This record gives sequence, C-alpha cells and structure tokens, in this order.
Amino acid sequence: MMREPNIFASAHRKALIEAAKRESGIQSPTELGILAVASLAQPDPVTSFLKRMHASLGPGQKLDV
Repeated sequence: MMREPNIFASAHRKALIEAAKRESGIQSPTELGILAVASLAQPDPVTSFLKRMHASLGPGQKLDV
C-alpha cells in the first residue's frame, strides 16, 4: 500500500532548508548538510555550564529548609 505524500511535512522541510540557507549564507545542499553535522559535533556550552554549576549556590543564596 502506497502512502500519500505529506504535503505539510514537505513544505515545512523546504521552509527549514530555505531559512538555514538564508541564515548561513550557504546555498549548496551538500555544504548545508556538512554545516549541520559539524554543528551537532560541537559540544553544547549550556550542558557543560549546567554540569559545572550542579548543586552549587551563589554567594548570598540560601536554602529555606
């Protein structure tokens, strides 16, 4: 049984690609894919910050226990 193409998903995908091209200045789909993979390979600075700050309070902060 063949599935009908999801027009919304296709339009959404195209809109995301066009937005990525606009923001990055890259027009080649291949180069855009490489940029996406490279972005995923970079460590997330928010994650490392949260790991460093886990269970620590700043000066003047108190726990109401």
